[in-house]
Amino acid sequence: MKNVIIISLISLISLNLFSQENIYNNKFTDNSMFLFNSFEDGEAYFNDGGISKAKFNYNVVYEEICFVKGSQILTISNSSTLDSIRIGNASFLQINKKVYEIISFDKIKVLLYRKPNLSSSKPSGAYGTSSTTASVSKKTSFYTGRGIWGGEHCNIHNESDTGIPILKKIYLLINNELILASKSQINKRFKDHKTEIKSFVLDNSINFQNTKDIIELTKYLGKFI
Repeated sequence: MKNVIIISLISLISLNLFSQENIYNNKFTDNSMFLFNSFEDGEAYFNDGGISKAKFNYNVVYEEICFVKGSQILTISNSSTLDSIRIGNASFLQINKKVYEIISFDKIKVLLYRKPNLSSSKPSGAYGTSSTTASVSKKTSFYTGRGIWGGEHCNIHNESDTGIPILKKIYLLINNELILASKSQINKRFKDHKTEIKSFVLDNSINFQNTKDIIELTKYLGKFI
């Protein structure tokens, strides 16, 4: 992890923008790109068996795993060798250079993929300057926490910033095979059990957009593997 790409930094002017209670970011903008509102202790696991500990975060807009080194926010330059990562209490897998949050660790893993819709809006840039979503500026905010803050914080929550929609898709990881959690894809994968699966989906009112329902379905599907 010696080779890194340095992301541009902006000084955090107002320290009252953050709260320890707000762990997850719920509005992604040009100035607010990270999944967590603070960099969390974690471990990165690489394909060669290497493990690196640091304070990590996930830049959802640029789909990059970032970490803190000194007073800088850096990205993992050799991300192609990254297998998985734990950030705080959340775990992530990297598959084909895309980052998926692991929602369920059962025989069939349920993964959540977040993809920014960069063609739907035009967020404002840093300090009120304009920027198009086709070339959202790689700018973040950073504060090395002290005292009551107790950690590295990021994301400028400016209500005037235009939000960047984040599309969410649920996937299943079955024996290293990644499939979209949809009726058609599941029926294709379990073509010999379509009748039983259809009955289970109807009897349990499974909503394929609901993570909890998908987890329930995967527990049932596990018996066919």
